[in-house]
Amino acid sequence: MLTNPHQVQKGIHTRATARVECRNQRTVMMDRYANAPLKWSRGFTDVDGTLNVYLQDVSPGWMDGDNYEITLDLLPASKLTLRTTTFGKVHPSTPDGSGAVINTSIRLDDARLCYCPEPVIPFKDAKLTTYTTITMTKHAQLFLAESWAPGRTHKNERFLYDSLTATTEITYNEQLLVWDPFAFSPSEASPESLGAWEQYSHIGSIWIIDGTAEPHVITKLIELIRALNTQTSETLRTAVSRLEGPGLSVRIAANRADLLQQQIIRIWQIARIQLWNQHEDVWTAPGEQLPELAPAIPSGHHFQE
Repeated sequence: MLTNPHQVQKGIHTRATARVECRNQRTVMMDRYANAPLKWSRGFTDVDGTLNVYLQDVSPGWMDGDNYEITLDLLPASKLTLRTTTFGKVHPSTPDGSGAVINTSIRLDDARLCYCPEPVIPFKDAKLTTYTTITMTKHAQLFLAESWAPGRTHKNERFLYDSLTATTEITYNEQLLVWDPFAFSPSEASPESLGAWEQYSHIGSIWIIDGTAEPHVITKLIELIRALNTQTSETLRTAVSRLEGPGLSVRIAANRADLLQQQIIRIWQIARIQLWNQHEDVWTAPGEQLPELAPAIPSGHHFQE
């Protein structure tokens, strides 16, 4: 049962659920269900048995009053990499509308999950509320990445949405490890203010938690992520902090969506090598390399989503 249900006034109510388990050293998705516009893709399996699946949304985006529910249950020894196929497009809301609501509930029972949805793009006058709850047992493993764009910059919709509210709650071994509430309304505060976006336009958060990792491995991971922070302040910044439990949090600030996404992939590649000894690259084509960290770009230039 969702811990933070929201009432909506109109729009569609859609949900996607799945139970994931390990069979013969391969992860399979069982009892999966999705109603339109959500759809689970066919999966493919890595050499280590990790299942790779996309959650597809064939709608034009999230409308005023839409209510999405996503529920995942990963059983012991299962390993899942989950991504989305399109940017999260949030359409305008009426002044008295409830906006779109996305509730995600995940349980990791000594299982591994990498969940990296595409960035969210809030249109002018859009309202969005997301609530993500993740419950992990002692030997569970998690890589979670979330990212936000300022709007449709090619339409000059930069920070013209009504409001964004996002809460991430992670419980590890029956103890609250992460409580990360975020709420912002551009009409009430300037994005350039201290503690908000400042000179950046795109923001990302990453949570890496591994109940099987030794403390020195987490320390090494932190050092490698900090070494990525070699850019000027006008282009890309990355900060990392150690959690009270076996993991860390990362914040990324950028001026282009592609820079933000590339940095998330770099950190994912570092994590999967250091934590799980996975050297196969499932996010780039064979022979393809991520670009080098880009040089500083002129202030005021923004990637067009």
